[in-house]
Amino acid sequence: MNVAQLKKEMAETLENARKETLAQSNDVLDAAKKHSNSVARTTLETAEEHANKKSAETLVSAKVYADSNSSQTLKTANSYTDVTVSNSTKKATRESNQYTDHKFSQLDNRLDKLDKRVDKGLASSAALNSLFQPYGVGKVNFTAGVGGYRSSQALAIGSGYRVNESVAFKAGVAYAGSSNVMYNASFNIEW
Repeated sequence: MNVAQLKKEMAETLENARKETLAQSNDVLDAAKKHSNSVARTTLETAEEHANKKSAETLVSAKVYADSNSSQTLKTANSYTDVTVSNSTKKATRESNQYTDHKFSQLDNRLDKLDKRVDKGLASSAALNSLFQPYGVGKVNFTAGVGGYRSSQALAIGSGYRVNESVAFKAGVAYAGSSNVMYNASFNIEW
């Protein structure tokens, strides 16, 4: 046997050993996979059975709990609703009454102010009516007067001029305090 044949045989032996090792490794891996899959399947089935059993138990327990507490929950909810509606009604009534009282108070204040303005207006009118008409032809007159109504007073001043026996002019201003001013002017023709 020569070296070349020896190398060839060694190469064949090594190749056969490699193939044999590969085949044995594949067999071992296949067996391990089968075993692993079997164990995993068994574990999964066991876990699934356990989960289903616990889910069913939990569902039954929850149903029993819900059934036993639903009556109490309904009573509590009804009581809460009754109290809330009662409180809301009382609050709405109170706020409505306050709003109405406030609006009536505002209206009352406005009526009081209007009353005072009317009183001052009537006092000013009375003061203007007290002013004299000029009597002498060609003469200018100056006149002053006072007037009152209820608790309001007014002062009026005016002037007039008689052009002739048939024609006269007259104007006046009355003051009743603050910005309450009334005025008048007139033209008179007689025949």
